[in-house]
Amino acid sequence: MDGERSHILIVEDDDEGRLLLVRILEEEGVYESTAVPSVAEARRCLREREYAAILIDVCLPGESGIDLLAYVHAHHIDTAAIMVTGANDRELIDEAFASGAFGYVVKPYRVGELLISVLNALHRRELEMHNRAHMLELEEKVVVRTSALRQTLAPLEGALLHPIAVEEVIERLSAALTVRHEESGAHIRRVSEYSALLADRAGLTASEHAKVRLASALHDVGKIGVPDAILQKPGPLTVEQRSVMQRHTLMGHKLLKDSDSAVLTLGAVIALTHHERWDGSG
Repeated sequence: MDGERSHILIVEDDDEGRLLLVRILEEEGVYESTAVPSVAEARRCLREREYAAILIDVCLPGESGIDLLAYVHAHHIDTAAIMVTGANDRELIDEAFASGAFGYVVKPYRVGELLISVLNALHRRELEMHNRAHMLELEEKVVVRTSALRQTLAPLEGALLHPIAVEEVIERLSAALTVRHEESGAHIRRVSEYSALLADRAGLTASEHAKVRLASALHDVGKIGVPDAILQKPGPLTVEQRSVMQRHTLMGHKLLKDSDSAVLTLGAVIALTHHERWDGSG
């Protein structure tokens, strides 16, 4: 927690129960707590500041704990909610988790169980916040890069018909597509040259050579969907990380497919298949 104490909101209508939860949490020295007796007070607190977690008693005067849970899940997504109840009711537990609870604690409190539930909820909260931030960053990158791709590739059909140097077009592609430091323009040019050579050896026409040369520059565009931590990791990837890395072919295909441009359409195929074996076996 990097030395900062997580602030936890306690919603419990029983005076002794509130004091007990405060004492359990604050004895650890890593949590600060605010304790209130009702949903109305809890809503007020949530409007005034954000909490890392909230402990909610199911049975509260007025609005129920489940009502408050639904409110937190809808309006305070970065607050991890943990339900507290005196009854080990399976249906109630299912309803709580369906409404967005991160954890569930049954009274009377076992200190270890309560602290583990809070710790697990905060850990899950941190992961979900990280994932949301990553997805937002990825969505923004996709929008920006898609726009750059469209603007850069719009004149390509004409480029194939006019005496514009292929190298110049590839330079423009490199600038538009290089989203990681390790993806240099030189690498993209090498892939393009090798692809054009293979096209020649395969007996394709000169105009097809040009399309292959340009389209192959798009082969790794899908890496915008791979986290930096994986792309820049020194050493071998784990099985899970390799699985994420392998998705860049699907991302690239999705980004480029369904275009009116022959170059983009070919680029989609190359993005999808550029890691396949030459005989198509996988």
